[in-house]
Amino acid sequence: MRTRENLAFLLASIGKQKISGILSINWGGMFKSFLIKKGKICDLLSNRPEESLEELLRTEFEVPEDFLARALEARKTPVEFLVEKGLLTLSETHRGNRKRVVEALRDVLEWLEPEISFQEWEVNCELPPVDLLEALKEAITSMKDRRFFKRLFPLGARLVTASFPGKPTEREKKLLREFAGGRDVWEVVRKSPWGEFPTLKLISILYIFGFLKPYIAEESLEEIEEYRKTSNLNPYEEESSFGRKVLLISLLLVILAGAVFFLYLKLSSSGPETQQKTGETQRVIENPPESPRKVSQKTGSSGEKKTVKKTSTALPPQGPWKYVKAGKLKRAALLWRDWARSTRGYTVLKQLNCVEEYALLNLKRGGRMYFAVPYRKGNRMCYRICYGVFPSKEEAQKASRGKGVPYPLSAL
Repeated sequence: MRTRENLAFLLASIGKQKISGILSINWGGMFKSFLIKKGKICDLLSNRPEESLEELLRTEFEVPEDFLARALEARKTPVEFLVEKGLLTLSETHRGNRKRVVEALRDVLEWLEPEISFQEWEVNCELPPVDLLEALKEAITSMKDRRFFKRLFPLGARLVTASFPGKPTEREKKLLREFAGGRDVWEVVRKSPWGEFPTLKLISILYIFGFLKPYIAEESLEEIEEYRKTSNLNPYEEESSFGRKVLLISLLLVILAGAVFFLYLKLSSSGPETQQKTGETQRVIENPPESPRKVSQKTGSSGEKKTVKKTSTALPPQGPWKYVKAGKLKRAALLWRDWARSTRGYTVLKQLNCVEEYALLNLKRGGRMYFAVPYRKGNRMCYRICYGVFPSKEEAQKASRGKGVPYPLSAL
């Protein structure tokens, strides 16, 4: 599996889920592999000689060169040999390995655009393992490169409290309260009494570990203003009640059965010409197309052909998703806008996001039912995140369930 996902979030996810495997990272000719067993780092492989285990033993514990050679002759790992001879304890080995791992993590977090691959694998630990989450926190705390924090929090990034740690410190409590209303990260940093780097490091840890999340502004769209008091504009909220789904499906089946019965009565009481027209309409309803297309049908007895454009699909075009996956949101949004403006029907406006990184992240989380179109707000390029395609405003309103605004596709 190869990915360009933010490395810090990937490391936190591996640690939380206690996954085993090999995480390989390379950038600019530099290469590191972390051997991970159930969320703990066993060992580190690197193309830099100074990061090798042998170099650690030489520099940290001043192990003579001949002992390393004797370990090789005995066909044992250097650590195993030294522990057996009583020259090294397991606690000393763990401390040295932890220091080595933390320095390597800090190094890769500062790389600008690393190539990352992770392969799930059964790993055997020959060294005392280092807890990945604790090492990640220590690496972030020891950060001295401001560019890491600028990549994590672009200008204008706003966060909101997602949850609280099990036992938050006083500083964590205070920071989480600061973000309760969705404040700007750099504004909080500027006003912090603890200084820039300590505040940035603490915010980063809370963000990476899921206690803070991106804030989605609602007030930018006039259409959404009307629904602010009654709408919870979370576009990726999952339905938590199985009973509600069953009830909705049952209701739709009852409505469909009633419509079919009504149509049958109407056909029975109408003439041949009316039956022919109604039959054609019924076939269109029963066989909605998967994407908007032109359908030609004959009307009346004159044989004239009338072109009708159908948009009764619930899915937007999937082609632009290849640009979304490549991180090119603007290109994908322009393609979706061109399609929308030539299409009849309605969609549901879910949010307006003016930070491209967060808009891209939220769009990926939403899935193929969602799409984005560009929206200029002053001098800023923003993105409208939209849900689904519906043939009428009423159906879009019904699908939104009060959590979005029905909007004509052609007006996007």
